[in-house]
Amino acid sequence: MPEVKGGSKGRSGGKQPAKGRGGKKPAPARDAVVKQTADASSIIIGVVFLVALLIGTAAWMGQSMSIVSGSVNNATDGFVKTVGLSVKTIRIYDAAPEQEVDILKAIGVKEGDSMFRADPKLIKSRLEKLSGLGDIQVHRFWPGQISIFVTPLKATFFYWNGETHLAMNPYGKIVPGVVYGEADFPVVSGAGAVKASAGLLVDLNDYPVIKSRLKKAVRIGNRRWDLMMSSGARIQLPTGADERQKALARLKALHQLTTVLDRKLANVDLRDPARVYTRRIQVTADAQTNGGKG
Repeated sequence: MPEVKGGSKGRSGGKQPAKGRGGKKPAPARDAVVKQTADASSIIIGVVFLVALLIGTAAWMGQSMSIVSGSVNNATDGFVKTVGLSVKTIRIYDAAPEQEVDILKAIGVKEGDSMFRADPKLIKSRLEKLSGLGDIQVHRFWPGQISIFVTPLKATFFYWNGETHLAMNPYGKIVPGVVYGEADFPVVSGAGAVKASAGLLVDLNDYPVIKSRLKKAVRIGNRRWDLMMSSGARIQLPTGADERQKALARLKALHQLTTVLDRKLANVDLRDPARVYTRRIQVTADAQTNGGKG
């Protein structure tokens, strides 16, 4: 039979892709980006769904989100207690018995609470609002002890507020339990006296001959002091800490020469650094007459 020739030359047996169908080569980097985007979207949708579920549950139960948060905290506290990290002991050092009661109420932590809630800084800030406490130190000792060290305040002066005498410490905090007349402390009064008294009392400690005769210190215009002495004399001190110290030194020297602090004087003016002005107590004519007879 004659050989039959037909078909297209050079055509292979397999089918080739038709032109113009838009075939694309695979892109691994692009696929990875698409996958990451899809994963991120899934996470965001999941978080939104979870928040919506919590809000819906709280609304359905008639509760607020704070209550839901409290339930989570309670569950956390339960876990902490299970592993032995709860407050087992609260120890208070150097406080009076009545102060211990106030301290335990103020710290906001009780035995059995989570140790993670016993923040020393927070506890200290709460205790600083109490009166009658000096230096405060709070320590958290793991796994279950809270130690509180306090320094009881000691009164150093009485402040006359126009109605009563208040016992105060050098920081201007009221010290309870100190009764006027039963304690031998100086008395201060006047606007700004509480804040300025610390500097005056420190200066007076260097001059016991003056301090022992001091009856009351009056703050004048929140600028300077007048010292009311037991002899009845008013000692007028100058303005300024340095000037006041120099005036007290002059007063001490003057007393050593003339016993001025024990004399019946109405006024001793030390405001002039170069001179000392004194004024005697005015005596009435009747007093002079009676004095002459007796």
